[in-house]
Amino acid sequence: RSAGVLIGGLSDGVRPPNVATRAGDEVEFFVDARRKPWTWSVRRVGSPSATPSRRKTSARVRLHAPGRESGVYLMQVRTATHTASVPFAVQSAKRHRVLVVLPVMTWQGRNSLDDDGDGLPNLLDDGVGAKLFRVYTGDGLPAGFATRDAPLLAWLDRNGHRYDITTDVALAANRGPRLEDHRGVIL
Repeated sequence: RSAGVLIGGLSDGVRPPNVATRAGDEVEFFVDARRKPWTWSVRRVGSPSATPSRRKTSARVRLHAPGRESGVYLMQVRTATHTASVPFAVQSAKRHRVLVVLPVMTWQGRNSLDDDGDGLPNLLDDGVGAKLFRVYTGDGLPAGFATRDAPLLAWLDRNGHRYDITTDVALAANRGPRLEDHRGVIL
């Protein structure tokens, strides 16, 4: 079961990984669908086509990270009444000169989930501590993702720019691609 207090349905219940997964490796998501059946599909940011939808009832889904090139994908989860899409990063086996760093700490710091059960959202902007490993609220997309992050990622892909991808969480944990191994960094 996911950490945090969940009120309502699925829109508050999908937790993706906080670090990039190598293309082809297993990636795991946790879904709180209130024990009701749900379906999921995956598509790359900027692409209209998605994998065929699959039905689940358990709180966990494992899949192989899609694609060959680095990028961000959206896992969409649907129940009869709610839909949520959460981003997750996939790193290519091949290295590139530019590194894109996703701001997962900021995304979680602005995620309006109540971590401690006091009835108020835990937001870093309010000076309140927020847990890093928790579900994304609302439609699942982090604040600013649709207007800032997704357009940049789609533009890079559409224009054939190849890059490595990581998250600020991975950098802090010294996991995956490192800043010093690249000639350029997009934060």
